[in-house]
Amino acid sequence: DGGPLRPLHAALRGAFRAFELRAPGELDAEVGPGVDELSDAHQVAVLRVVEAALGNARLHSDAHSVVVRVHRTAAGVEVLVRDDGRGFRVEDAMVTARASGRMGLLGMAGRARALGGECTVTSAEGAGTEVRLVLPRSYSAASTAAGIPARIANAAAPVRLETSSFR
Repeated sequence: DGGPLRPLHAALRGAFRAFELRAPGELDAEVGPGVDELSDAHQVAVLRVVEAALGNARLHSDAHSVVVRVHRTAAGVEVLVRDDGRGFRVEDAMVTARASGRMGLLGMAGRARALGGECTVTSAEGAGTEVRLVLPRSYSAASTAAGIPARIANAAAPVRLETSSFR
């Protein structure tokens, strides 16, 4: 993945429009100031995680509403994607993803780790899903030397998973 072709704010608006065209229900999206000043690697990670979470919500959740928040913080950037869909057993989805080679949840985790961050997926059957990405402001250049896709493909540690009630 190279850097975004346009500023992150505009790229996210495009992802939101695409989601709204394909998914029934309501999207409540908020992107805070300063996201366009993130590094290219951070912008790509944020965009891809938001796209993957929205794609999962559209394809699998039957959600009536989806909330997206992207904000810079003093420590870096935080992303939240929450839906009110049917939810799922996260552990089962991870086993299936590993067996099938599908990269959605695994890719989100790999992107976060490559930048020294964390991606948490919280879900329960009948209770919706929440994806939270937290990336620090700075990260070791060595962590991205091999490139994000290589780090994702070789990622051994899973995304931090939680199965609990939707908040």
